[in-house]
Amino acid sequence: MAGDPLYQDEDQFKRMAANPQIMDRLLRLQGLKIATGLVALALIAAIWLTWRFG
Repeated sequence: MAGDPLYQDEDQFKRMAANPQIMDRLLRLQGLKIATGLVALALIAAIWLTWRFG
């Protein structure tokens, strides 16, 4: 059963932020998202350069 999407438990957020394991995973996930975005931009640039000058 799904919970209410508008309900936010501030205490749970504070507990999760205090947990070093969760914060490490979140930082690693954020780094992976940034790396994935940079790879996607590099691929788009390579395609554009190939199309433009190829």
